[in-house]
Amino acid sequence: MESESSGAGNPGYKVCILAAGKGTRMENLTKDLHKGLLPINNKPILSHIIESFPKEVEIVMPVGYKKELIRQYVSVAHPDRKITLVEVDNFEGAGSGPGYSMLKCQHHLQCPFILDSIDTLVVENIPKPDHDWFGIAEIAPN
Repeated sequence: MESESSGAGNPGYKVCILAAGKGTRMENLTKDLHKGLLPINNKPILSHIIESFPKEVEIVMPVGYKKELIRQYVSVAHPDRKITLVEVDNFEGAGSGPGYSMLKCQHHLQCPFILDSIDTLVVENIPKPDHDWFGIAEIAPN
C-alpha cells in the first residue's frame, strides 16, 4: 500500500515518521484509536509532528496497526502535504520493530532523511539534515 497526496518543491530531504506499532504501553487509550491520533492540546500528535516540518518536505510513514485510520486522517487533515504511506506487514511480535519498518521504507528513503517516531514530539527546531547527527533527550522515569 502506498498512498501519496500532492505537494510541491523538493528540499533535498524527507521525514520518516514511524507509525506502524500498536502502542501497547498506552493500551487502554489505543484499543480503538491509533496512538498518533491521540490529542495534545486538542490536536492529534501526528499533526503536531507533520506541521513541525516545512510543507515541501515529503513525509514517508510506515503504517500497520489501524493503518486505515491514519490513511483517512492524513487525507483529510493534510491534503496539501506529500505523504507516502508504506504498509508494514509485521507490526507486532517477533521480527517487528522500528528497524523492520525502516526496511519496508528503504525504497523511499534513498536520500538524507530525518527519523521521528509517532510518539515523539520535539519542541526545538529540527535542523535540516545537511550532515549526520543524532538527537536524544532525557525523559523522566515512569
